[in-house]
Amino acid sequence: MARRRKDIKYILPKPHDPEAGKKRYPTKKMAKNAAETQMLQVPGLELTVYQTGNGGWYLTSIKPSGK
Repeated sequence: MARRRKDIKYILPKPHDPEAGKKRYPTKKMAKNAAETQMLQVPGLELTVYQTGNGGWYLTSIKPSGK
């Protein structure tokens, strides 16, 4: 008896979202307040805020370059 051929369906990869898994803040003020709170809780931690093209504000511990 002949076997059935099951074609493999190609699944398109999802686009990479660099902000996935990050906490998004709607305003710069809210992001700065969150950064200050975290820096008070963890000694030696230095956080800054940055805005992405989608309009969201995020926290980072990386120093801004050239600014």
